[in-house]
Amino acid sequence: MAAGPLEKGQVRNEALRELRVELSKKHSAGELDGFTLYLYGVVLRKLDLLKEAVDVFVEATHALPLHWGAWLELCNLITNIDMVIHTHTDNFSVPSTVVPRSTGLHYMSMNLYRILQ
Repeated sequence: MAAGPLEKGQVRNEALRELRVELSKKHSAGELDGFTLYLYGVVLRKLDLLKEAVDVFVEATHALPLHWGAWLELCNLITNIDMVIHTHTDNFSVPSTVVPRSTGLHYMSMNLYRILQ
């Protein structure tokens, strides 16, 4: 009897591994722009390579600071202050125009910005 796609609550997409290999090569060669860095980060996250995904999403925000999706992915992956400190890079900053003031994320981003300066 064949297993259904939702057995054990998780579906594995074998194409993700192939995408990771191809995007990794292009990443190493410096051929990814902000959008493809975001895509690479999503692939890494889907493969549960969370530390690598965070690093790539940070790169994506450097390449394309107003890419809202990359910031949202970082917000979901960075869950504590220790992770913030470990993802510190020299030019890391959170533009206030990216984080809506109506959410608590604005205050968190401003504190994050001050910590990382």
